[in-house]
Amino acid sequence: MIILNQDLELVNFDRLAKVSIFSGEIENTTVYAIVAFESVSDDDNEDAISPDALMLGIYNNESECSEVFLSLCEAIENGKNMYRMPEPANEGVTS
Repeated sequence: MIILNQDLELVNFDRLAKVSIFSGEIENTTVYAIVAFESVSDDDNEDAISPDALMLGIYNNESECSEVFLSLCEAIENGKNMYRMPEPANEGVTS
């Protein structure tokens, strides 16, 4: 499957080792994001975003982020060829 992230970059899902939800502070702003990794490390810090992370989408709150994550999981389960990461509900958040 191909994922089109919010920056309009194509990401090959089959090459990813991990996709997860990240919530934390970036530049003094709380963010909720869906991130992907090409490899998994034992020292992954859940409170800090890894420089190796591929940002798939940034959302306004935990609920919106979780809803999009579940939608992505459903697309994977249903064997979709492509999934486009939706923009946040409030366009005040940029990726």
